[in-house]
Amino acid sequence: MVCSPGQPLYGSRYKVERQIGSGGMGIACLATNRQGKLVVLKTLRELILKSSSAQKFTDRFKDEALRLSLCRHANIISIENAFSAFLKLGTEKIEVPFLVENLEEMVKQWLELHKLNFSPTAPKDKVLSWVGGRLSYFLSHWQ
Repeated sequence: MVCSPGQPLYGSRYKVERQIGSGGMGIACLATNRQGKLVVLKTLRELILKSSSAQKFTDRFKDEALRLSLCRHANIISIENAFSAFLKLGTEKIEVPFLVENLEEMVKQWLELHKLNFSPTAPKDKVLSWVGGRLSYFLSHWQ
């Protein structure tokens, strides 16, 4: 398991609380920083980290974390930090990239969506307008 409850990371700057989500490529873990604030740590899934293409995915993850950290916009959750840790996964020590996002900003974004009453049955133009505003800013800074 990439993130275990109680696991210290990055010189004990972060302490993993629990995994809170996963997708096709990565996982998200709830953690606390040294100030006791909740943050979200995102990283790649263990299956990807152990694959023959691990270096390619790790490099791409780091590049995307750097690009996201340069984006400053009210509709993009800011990156608090990005780092790599060498963790023992099974019998090997593997480089694991992480990015750290501000949980408070994530909650504010979710509340904005909720306030706008977005639901699976919401009008598509309303949802696309909201998402499009965020994506257009990000994509304009991608190059």
